[in-house]
Amino acid sequence: EIQLNIELQNQNLIIQLKDNGIGFDTNKIGASSGIGWKNIYSRLEMIDGQIDVDSKKNHGSSFMIKIPTNGK
Repeated sequence: EIQLNIELQNQNLIIQLKDNGIGFDTNKIGASSGIGWKNIYSRLEMIDGQIDVDSKKNHGSSFMIKIPTNGK
């Protein structure tokens, strides 16, 4: 099951995604050899956005992206 929530909150676009999948070790994100996570972080940095990732093995994952709507 995947839940997606999108809302405007205090001049920020908030995107929340949660799943009940197998989860993963978030400590390994920085050591990833792929470009997926690097692309996400660099694109959010360009627009002053932030991402918070929470995941636990066998308990799913949660992602919260916050993007200011006042522009750069």
